[in-house]
Amino acid sequence: MFVRRRLVGPWMPTLMNTKLNLWLCRRRLQKLTLLERSFRDTVMQRRRQVVTKRLINFERMTIAPGRIEVERTDVERSEDHGNAIHGVHAIVNGVLVSSKYLSSSDLVPPSSSEISHPTNGTHAESGSLRSKDVIESQPSRLDTSSQGGDKIEKELKMMEAALLGAAKQAQSKADEISRLMLENEQLKASLEELKVYALTKERDMLRREQNRKSDSSVLLKEKDEIIKAVMAEGEELSKKQAFLEGTIKKLRTQVRELEEEKNRLTSKLQVEEAKVESMRKDKAVNEKALQDAVEKCQVELASQKELYNNALNESREAAALAEARVDNEARADLDRRLKEASEREATLGQNIDELRQALTRTEQQAAFREDMSRNDIEDLEKRCQAAEARYEELSSRMPESTRPLLRHIEALQQAEVRAAAAQEKERVVNERLNQTLSRMAVMEAQVSCVRAEQAQLQRSLEKERQRASENRQEYLTATEAAATHEGRARQLEEEIKKIRKQYKTELHEEKARREALEQEVEQERAAMAEYEKRIRAEGRAAGEKAVAAAQPNDIGKALKRWPSMSSQGSVEESLLLQTSFDTHQDKYFEHSDSHSCRFSFSDRPPSPAIHFGKFTYEQLESHLRQKEGEVASYASRLVALELAQDSLAEELVKSTTQFEQLRAEANLLPGMRAELESLRLRHTSALELMGERDEEVEELRADLADVKHMYREQIDMLVGQIERLSSAVGRK
Repeated sequence: MFVRRRLVGPWMPTLMNTKLNLWLCRRRLQKLTLLERSFRDTVMQRRRQVVTKRLINFERMTIAPGRIEVERTDVERSEDHGNAIHGVHAIVNGVLVSSKYLSSSDLVPPSSSEISHPTNGTHAESGSLRSKDVIESQPSRLDTSSQGGDKIEKELKMMEAALLGAAKQAQSKADEISRLMLENEQLKASLEELKVYALTKERDMLRREQNRKSDSSVLLKEKDEIIKAVMAEGEELSKKQAFLEGTIKKLRTQVRELEEEKNRLTSKLQVEEAKVESMRKDKAVNEKALQDAVEKCQVELASQKELYNNALNESREAAALAEARVDNEARADLDRRLKEASEREATLGQNIDELRQALTRTEQQAAFREDMSRNDIEDLEKRCQAAEARYEELSSRMPESTRPLLRHIEALQQAEVRAAAAQEKERVVNERLNQTLSRMAVMEAQVSCVRAEQAQLQRSLEKERQRASENRQEYLTATEAAATHEGRARQLEEEIKKIRKQYKTELHEEKARREALEQEVEQERAAMAEYEKRIRAEGRAAGEKAVAAAQPNDIGKALKRWPSMSSQGSVEESLLLQTSFDTHQDKYFEHSDSHSCRFSFSDRPPSPAIHFGKFTYEQLESHLRQKEGEVASYASRLVALELAQDSLAEELVKSTTQFEQLRAEANLLPGMRAELESLRLRHTSALELMGERDEEVEELRADLADVKHMYREQIDMLVGQIERLSSAVGRK
């Protein structure tokens, strides 16, 4: 018993068709074997009856009526293949004759207990052996027969030869039956192999489905891992963004500190013109360096853009070439498959036409044979009627003494003609059977080839489906990856644009601040010059007044006081510079650009003391070194940002190339789907053709069975007619 499993697939109808066809073939082979056995038994029985009738006729012709002596009756029983044989034999003039071969008038009526009619057919070989033993055991009695002894011996030898030939034919038929049984066993074995093959195929299908399920679970795990990786990458990017925002805030605070320190330095550089000039030179150098760096960055950005555009163009060209190549290959493969399918379709059509022609030929032949058999039957009936008429005429004309002889002669002639016709018909029927069997074998081979092609087509369909699903999954993953890469690239481009805008705004602010500082320095210098002029004018006026009013002895004191006045003026000048530096520093710290609260040298009184010396110079140098270190750190950060920009550009190029490749593969998907649909349509058409072909084969087999049955019925009818005619002739 087979375990029925509910599986859906294109291989189920083919498997059911194969099982049904095998079951039908087995049933038909059993029917054919039974029919052949019955036919052979009937033919052998008819031949034995004909031979026995000939023996009876010859014995009647040779043995005179009234001289028959029943010397001994033997009841023999023989078993041949499970069939019991009972017969009564009598020795007539030294010749062993069976009771069933003699008429009732020629035998002495025995008792009812001793005579038993034959129930089953006898075997030809056993009868021939018994006749040989009886003939060899009776040489003396054969010698006693004076008239017709030689003729009887010749007839007996001929009958022995005929019996031996019949035994050989029976042996050949038995060999043929054994061969057919072996073929039946082989067919059963092939059926078992097909069942095992179907079960193994079903097991392979279940394993494939299980593997597909495992592959789908693996793909889901991979997708989960990809999602986790993307989430982790997003978290890392958010962390990087937070870190960059923190660094930007730190940089802003550092920029503010730098601005404050620059304001302090500029206020202090106002004290010494040389230092101010050196700082101006440094500023010019720094500006040039910054401009060079900006130009370099712009040139590098332009070169990167060109490289990126070139890479994009190359990737697009490569994608176009690959797409064209894949399209050409797909078209060539599709054309080849279309040609093969058309050739197969043409061959199948030719086979179908040939089968239809063969069917029509067989129908015509069957009709022709049926007509011929009907004509033969009519001719036989006419001959029978003519023979009966002639018999009646001869019986009316001939004397009574020659009537039995003529009857025997006519009966023998008719029996010979009918036996020859039966042998010819048997030969024709055997030839037709062989032809039908060969055709059946050829058709079964063709059906197996078509089934193999169908299995191959199903395998190719499964492979194409797997490839389409894999391409679809790859396309989806690639589109997701391309979308993520595009999002990342856009974010990075936006970040780069923001950083560039920030750098530009900072540069503009720095330039504005430098210009404001330079203007303030110029104003302070102008104020200092005016203040010095005013002090000098006041000093000169005070000196002239003192010279005019003082006495001559006070000239030396006045001269002594003048240096102190000049030193006091220099001290006041330094104090004024310090106070102006402090006010400028306060203004920059408050980030106010208004000049309303600017320091006026005439309003502020000089401070009593100031400590401006070596300590302030060292502090300025330390601040300069610190600023140089910060500039170096900014340069390193700029290099790191450029490297990050390069890596992001490379990732963007890779993502775009992958996206183009996936887009090309996505463009190929509609063609593959169309090809799959066409293959499915061809598969269904092939299945329909196979079903039609199987139906035609079944119809042909049914027609052959009907023709065989009709021929057997005709043969049985002819044999019955021959028996009736022979019995009628024997009775007459």
